[in-house]
Amino acid sequence: MAVHLYTWDVISHDADNITSDHAHHVLCKFRRTASVSQQSLDLTDGRRFNWWGYLAGHYRGRDIVGHGVTKFELRFLQPDDPKTKQRPLDFIVHRMGMKDPFTHVRLHPHNYACECTLGRPSPKEAVPVYGYLREWVGVSIPAIADGVPSPVGLNWKLGRNSASDFICQLNILCTDWILDLTDERLFLWRRYLRSSRLFQVGASKLLQGAAGPRGEGGRWVDLEPRASP
Repeated sequence: MAVHLYTWDVISHDADNITSDHAHHVLCKFRRTASVSQQSLDLTDGRRFNWWGYLAGHYRGRDIVGHGVTKFELRFLQPDDPKTKQRPLDFIVHRMGMKDPFTHVRLHPHNYACECTLGRPSPKEAVPVYGYLREWVGVSIPAIADGVPSPVGLNWKLGRNSASDFICQLNILCTDWILDLTDERLFLWRRYLRSSRLFQVGASKLLQGAAGPRGEGGRWVDLEPRASP
């Protein structure tokens, strides 16, 4: 079955301007009405949402479209947002995998003004996240296992303060000598690794050690780098 390719020329010249407010309303409505088992809503045909107009008016529309869009959807992602305690819900742009370095883009419109983004005003849009859908739904970890580029986007980084707070909580609550964090259910360590050039290494496992029985030692992190090909 042939896949239709929506290019920037088509999207930018044949679309009405759709505001971030309207896009945010569509996103929120799906969150309210989606059933427990419903993971996504395909919007590619444009009947439920004029995504062409949304991308045409987006401050990074041309970059998001890249060499062409093959599918546009709303999708629940993993893991739960630590602030809202809910699954993240974003618009997902599917792109030409053979030509664009990242096959998917996450978009999240707001109904309030955001801070300046990349030196340009982005009134009601989160920073687009470029990456891979399989990673965002928890199926695989391509940035670690497959040697492909890590997703690009400011909200996919976790800073030192968050890591320090996590360690402090472990020191108070956890009595285990070694705690395996590889599956990321307790700590989003891949986001932490992306926050600093010092941590841009291929890693397969992250361990968090506890203090000794008499208080000696302390917390530590052990990275097991992937073997060079």
